[in-house]
Amino acid sequence: MTMESEKNKDLLVFMVRRDTKCSECGEELWKGGLLHLKKDKALCLSCADLGHLEYLPSGSPALTRRSTKHSKIHAKVLKWSQTRKRYERQGILVETKAIEQAVGEREADAQIREFRREREKIKREEKDQKFIEEYASHIRKLFPWCPT
Repeated sequence: MTMESEKNKDLLVFMVRRDTKCSECGEELWKGGLLHLKKDKALCLSCADLGHLEYLPSGSPALTRRSTKHSKIHAKVLKWSQTRKRYERQGILVETKAIEQAVGEREADAQIREFRREREKIKREEKDQKFIEEYASHIRKLFPWCPT
C-alpha cells in the first residue's frame, strides 16, 4: 500500500492487525492502533504529522461529509477484513475544530431536516396509496371474477 490511493489521492491510515513498531521513532503500535504507510514504512500518527487529527467513526454520513469539508487535512481509516479479503473504511481522521463545526451545523438545521423527513413521508404514503389503487384496478381488469 502506498501513502495515497491511486484513484482519489486521499491519505490512508490503517488499523493495526498485530503489534508492531513505528519505523522512525520505535513507538509500540498495539493491535487496534493506527498507522500510516509511507514508502513501505509503518509510521505512527505523530511521525506521519497526523497526530493532531481526531478519529471520527463512520455511522453519520452528514457529520462525516461536513467534517471533511471543514478540515484542512483528513485521512480515511481502513481496516483489513479477513472474511472479505479487502480493506474496509472504518471512519476518518479530521481536525477537532472541524468536528465541532460540523456538529454545530447539524444541530442548527435539525428542525429543517425533520420537516423535510415528515414532508417526504407524506409524499411516499400518497404515492403508495396511488400505486395500490392503480394495481388493484389493473388486477380487476385482468381478473373480473376476483373478489375485491
